[in-house]
Amino acid sequence: MTNKIIVDTNVVIAASIIQNIVELGIVVKHKFYDQSIQLFSLFKRDNDCYGVLVPTVKTESFTMLVRAVYDTFLSDSSANPQLRTLFYKDAAGIVTSSERKMKKLMRRLKEGEYDHKELCKNIERVKSMSRDLQTEWEERHAGKNRRRPESDRRAKTVLKEPRNQEQKKEVSSAHDAQIVRESLQLGRFVRKSNSRDELILAETISMMQFDEKTGGSYDFWIASCDSGFFAPYIRSHLGTSDTVTREIKNRFKIRCDYPQKIYRLLS
Repeated sequence: MTNKIIVDTNVVIAASIIQNIVELGIVVKHKFYDQSIQLFSLFKRDNDCYGVLVPTVKTESFTMLVRAVYDTFLSDSSANPQLRTLFYKDAAGIVTSSERKMKKLMRRLKEGEYDHKELCKNIERVKSMSRDLQTEWEERHAGKNRRRPESDRRAKTVLKEPRNQEQKKEVSSAHDAQIVRESLQLGRFVRKSNSRDELILAETISMMQFDEKTGGSYDFWIASCDSGFFAPYIRSHLGTSDTVTREIKNRFKIRCDYPQKIYRLLS
């Protein structure tokens, strides 16, 4: 099966920001640079993986690049004040260099086709999913008083067989932790503005439908570093929640994950 991987804006931007600072003998790069540039190595002519550029990503990548360059360099400058000085002396040159890298990376991506009439319908389908996830947050997760019954309900389904108190405690504790992870992810989802992500998802669905109508057979992926929508929510001390990405897969048959995970699965 051939794979089409829609590359989110944050991945295109991350893969474009790397600069060798000769004066300091260091390399400054975006925190997601390594896994993002690695993903682009999949997009070769003789490979069964195609990188795809949707219109929203193409439009907003250049407008968001400047801010990302500033954030990348100035976040490191607190530990190295000389870096801040050097950056401000050549900020325009560094941004221009990143733009050139971005244009070069974009040439390795294909621009997908879709029916614009279907796009409007799919935007409504995606917004309906968002409303359902918000309802789930409000009914099951908004506040500890609502998380507790949900945790008990899940634990009850696996506590039917006789178990000692220690085993019961372990099962309940595991479900408690999972509920907390889901609560954090859904809480972030309902608080942030998802309009651009919804549009990217709707464009992807429309491309998939267009391919199906024209005889194409592809598995669709969205590669992203955005744990609020297109990637699992990860917290080192709590684990992972894939509530949103699982819902996207169930509804639209599109798998979403971090670039490094998709690379490992498809390389």
